[in-house]
Amino acid sequence: MFSFRLAWAARTPFYIKRAYLLLVWAVTVICVIYQVAKLGCEKSGFTVVFAPHPVVQTYKNPLDDYLFIKDRLGKGDIVMSDPLTSWPLPALSGVKIISLYHNNPMVPDNAIRIRDVKFFYSPAATQNDRLKILNRYKATHVLLNYDRTKDNEVNRVENYHHDYPIDDDLISDMGKLGDVVCRNDTMILFRIKEVLPNNII
Repeated sequence: MFSFRLAWAARTPFYIKRAYLLLVWAVTVICVIYQVAKLGCEKSGFTVVFAPHPVVQTYKNPLDDYLFIKDRLGKGDIVMSDPLTSWPLPALSGVKIISLYHNNPMVPDNAIRIRDVKFFYSPAATQNDRLKILNRYKATHVLLNYDRTKDNEVNRVENYHHDYPIDDDLISDMGKLGDVVCRNDTMILFRIKEVLPNNII
């Protein structure tokens, strides 16, 4: 350590050493002034509060909506949902998903998967159609996200509010094919029944 200091002192130009010392001095002075000013304000009865910018105050972490399902999913589970809703699930809880929001060279059939997921949500799909898709990908859960059905800017870009509708038939089918595990204001998580009634198959 001592030899390094000697080498640094010998090889470093004088103006760089002077600039480095000025920087350390300036940071130290700023820290001292801040602490003195803060202490003075507090002694005078004022409280120093750093309020975040309004944009920061209104920011909502997009993962907040998913926290309620985090402990109800785990490795080995396979989740059927629209690609945008599915996207954070593997990182959040280690599950596998059926369709990817971004193409991946390791999943060459992603276009087919997206087509199947769109058909799963389609009002034209029957209960048997949905069951076949769930079985094809060995899905253990279905996650329905009502936020994807809203006509807002995010959904409009990807046409999500048209491609992934949630209608009464889909909810009815899911009530027969699975059980509600949990729900919040925007999402419902179903677990697919291991043994289905005879009239469904």
